[in-house]
Formats: sequence, C-alpha cells, structure tokens
Amino acid sequence: FESDRAIGWEPGQAGEDGEVEFGGWTWRYDLEAVTPQQTRVTLTYDWSAVPATMREFIQFPPFPVEHL
Repeated sequence: FESDRAIGWEPGQAGEDGEVEFGGWTWRYDLEAVTPQQTRVTLTYDWSAVPATMREFIQFPPFPVEHL
C-alpha cells in the first residue's frame, strides 16, 4: 500500500487447519493524478506463482486473453 498512489493484495482463504493459504496471484491498482479531477488507474495482476495443483482446477488467466 502506498497512500494515494497504489494498493495491492494477494487473495487467500483459511485452510483446513485454520491458517491462511494464498493462491499465488496478486492484484494491484496504481493511481496517477492526471488533473485535480482525474486519476489514471492501472490494474496489474500476476499469476506466476500459482501452483500447478491450482492450475488443474482454474485456467490462468481466468478470462479470455482479449480481456487483457
């Protein structure tokens, strides 16, 4: 997190043992002031750390390449 500039996160969920397990992907929004009334937003996602076992159930990217 960078105040007024960027926010990112790595989604996860509680495993059977109660510990948080992360899926291996991250999301980040970068914010750039263009004018006092406008902000340019850039979305970045990274699936490079998704384990092979997860890729067996979910195709990455999880939407058409045209969306990228």
